[in-house]
Order: sequence, then C-alpha cells, then structure tokens
Amino acid sequence: MIVKSALLLLGAASAFAQSQIPIGSSSVCLSSATPNDCCNSGAPTGKVTIDDRIFEFTCGSALQSLNPKKAQKVNNAHECAKLCADDVSCESSSFKAYGKAPRGSNCFFVLGDNLDQKSDSEWITFSEVFPSCLASDDRNACCSDQTKQEGEIVIENARWKWTCKSILNSPNTKKSIPAANALDCATLCALDNCEAISFRTLGEHKAGNCFFVLGTNKDQGPAPKFLTIVKVEDEIVEPPKPEPDCAEEKEQCIQDKKECNDKKESCKNDLEQAEHKLEICQQNQVDPAKLAQCEADKLASQNAEEDCRRHSGEIEEKKKECRAEQQKCELEKGDLNIQKQQCENDKNKLNLDLTNKDDEIAALNSQITSLNSKFDALQQSYNALNVDCNGEGPDGKCRTNLYDAEPRDDQCIIAAGNEKFKIHYAKLDDPGPADLGTGRANSFKDCAEKCANYKGAKKCVRFMWKTDGNDRACYMRSTGLGVVPTKSSLFSSGQLL
Repeated sequence: MIVKSALLLLGAASAFAQSQIPIGSSSVCLSSATPNDCCNSGAPTGKVTIDDRIFEFTCGSALQSLNPKKAQKVNNAHECAKLCADDVSCESSSFKAYGKAPRGSNCFFVLGDNLDQKSDSEWITFSEVFPSCLASDDRNACCSDQTKQEGEIVIENARWKWTCKSILNSPNTKKSIPAANALDCATLCALDNCEAISFRTLGEHKAGNCFFVLGTNKDQGPAPKFLTIVKVEDEIVEPPKPEPDCAEEKEQCIQDKKECNDKKESCKNDLEQAEHKLEICQQNQVDPAKLAQCEADKLASQNAEEDCRRHSGEIEEKKKECRAEQQKCELEKGDLNIQKQQCENDKNKLNLDLTNKDDEIAALNSQITSLNSKFDALQQSYNALNVDCNGEGPDGKCRTNLYDAEPRDDQCIIAAGNEKFKIHYAKLDDPGPADLGTGRANSFKDCAEKCANYKGAKKCVRFMWKTDGNDRACYMRSTGLGVVPTKSSLFSSGQLL
C-alpha cells in the first residue's frame, strides 16, 4: 500500500492540537449508538486499534475523494473503521456522524490513492497509522532507500527531522548510550531535554550508537555511517509579532454554506410541491384561473431556487476570499520563519566560534598540565636531596624553588628579590581591594617577585594570589604586616618577613 500524509484543513488541525483520546477508550465512544460521542467528549481526535491495525480518527473531517462503490450502511463509527480494517487495500474511511447521509449510506472508503481530507463538521475520518522506519530493528532501515534520505516524525508532541548520512559537528561523547533503534535514541534525548542526536546506522563502536548533542550546536556534516534527528523549532520567539487568524472568517463561510444548503433544500421541496399541484390541476382539468395560479407557484419556486444558486455563488466568493486571507497568513508566517532561521544561523555560528575557542583553551591547558607534571617530577627528584629551608611545611620540608604554591608549601618561606615571604596557602582573612594595584603574573613565585621589587612611595608587604591561578592576577598591599591569616579562602597570601 502507498502511504500518503493527509493534509487537514485549519479547523481539523486546530482540533488535533486541543486534546486526544487514549487508544483504550476510543473504541467505546466510537461504538456508541450516538455516532458523535467521541467528538462531543472534548477530544476531537484519537487512535483506535482494530484487527492489529492502528487508525487515527479526526472529527470534523472528511475524505476529499469518496468511493461510492465502497459505501455501506453501518450502525456506528467503529463498524465503519472495522470494514476498512478488514480490507487490506483500504487505508482510510469516512463516517457520516450526523446529518442526512448521501445515497442512503454513511460509511465510505477512499477513492484511489487520494488520502487528502477536507474540513466538514458532519463527518469523522479514519486514517491508518504506519510505523516509522526509525523504529525498525534494522538500524539502517530509513537510509537503505536511496530515493528518500530524510523525513519528519512527531516525538513527545514536537516535530523532529531525520537526515541520512549525516552527523552532528559537536556530539557529546560523554552522553553516548546504547539504543535499540534511532527512534529510541531520539525519544531518550527528548526526555532528557536535548534537541538533537547522532545515531550510528552501520558498524559498531564501544562508545555506543546513540550520541546526544553538545549544548545547542545543531550543525551537521556528512558521515556515511550515521543518521541525525534534530528537533524542529516551530514557535517564533522574536520578533513577538502575532500571526493573523482566519478562523472566524472560515467559520462564517461554513455557516453561510450550511444556511444556503438548507434554503436550497427548502426551495427544492417547494418546487416539487408546486409541480405536484400543477400535475393535479392538469389531471383534474381545473379552471384557467387555478391553472394560472399553479404556474405562478411553480415560477415563484423556480425563482427561489435561482436565488439559492446565486446565494451559493456569493458563498463561494467568500470562500475564495477566506482562502486568499489564509494564503496571506501563510506568507507572513513564512517571512517570520526566514527571520527566525537567520537568527538561528547567526547563533550557530557564534556557538561554533565559542567551541573553537574552548578547544584552543583546552589544548593550552593540556600543555600546561603536561609541563606541570614534568615540573612536579623534577621537584620530587629535587626534594629527594633533602634540602632544608627556613620554614616548616606540613611534612617538615620546604621547597627552595617553587613555581606555583601547593598545599605542601603552607608555612614555608620563599625568597624573592632581596626579600623573604612566608606562604599562607588557601588562607586569607581580609579580602578586599589591593592599594598597590593588581598586575599580571605568570606564577605564584612571579607575584612574590613583583611585590619584592615594587617601586613606589609605599612598600609592598603582602600579596594575594588566587589558589587555582586561573586569573593570573597579583594583588599587592602595603598594609597588614604581621597579620597571620587563619580563615580558609580561594586565595593564598604571602607575608613579608
């Protein structure tokens, strides 16, 4: 069978967004003697399982192309859907929920392969729901067909777009997990508030086959063994411009059409009565006056029917105006989507630049870590020579030549310039501004040298240094000589002896 997506009109689409009936409860209301119970319960759409086939029903919607050869008379909507389920060639059917049934039948199958629907408040339409290739046990099921390499699917009430032979430029390898299939991977991502995944369709990898996106960067690149699934952003955040709404005009058109059809039916009945009266008059050979009256009644009925046809034309013109307004709405919405996409592209570019800078910083930090490791190894070799210094570290020994302070350097003495400073590692009681300024320094030892060699009216007697050394700022003071810090802090301090 050929699968086609049913294009619902605005009314049906709006109803779908309001609420849904669970599969278990749908069969009950659809089997009711009151055919429109499911629609009147406040849930105008839902799903029902019949003979292992899943159908989605939509209230207020009818197939555009009904097959009169497949029309039957049934007791309720559920029986109509079951007739379609029993026919392997049937993918969609429509049930006349209320109003006069055409041709005495109220259950119609689709004509040919046209599964498109139209808005009609008197009907309920059933369309078979087919499983997605993303849920297949074959991880490469969606991408094995070379004629279709992308598509869309609804996950957690949101639209997601999948693309074959594609991978995210910034996957989070720390978030890689095993997943049964691509749909399972994307569902786990949606539940974790992430918005994009890369899924391995071919081959195996010890890290797993499901990779979540890193941050908000959704940029993609080619990769023959991967598939990406990215959440589609429908709502427009900026600029906050309200979208035009043609719902009232459309509803008025539907109401006018219904009134016109009622008048037309009434005119038709009046015409039939007039023709019947004329026939009786002719059979009974009534006098010319009565015959003339019959002819006048018939002419009046014909004129009324002509008025109905003219009114119907006016209704069609209103419908055209409604469609034109709706097209205008869609164009304005498209312009807003283009603006939003441009904003998203700019945002992605900035995120990519930020990612590149982070990679450069990470590389520099890696070099620093490597150099620090080599320095520590040399320091340990030097400490093995058991060189004493004029201080008391935690282990009773102090390093005579250090670069950055460490916990073992607490209470040790460091020589800088012609001065000596006592180290108070990760201790500072009086944080605040440095009256001698804040300069840049390469290390804790370099900060001590700057304090010892400070040239000014005041002498530098204390300096502060952030313990992790990330900001590389040397805070120098002329006050606090002799103050012994005792409080734990993110800063270490050096005290002039």
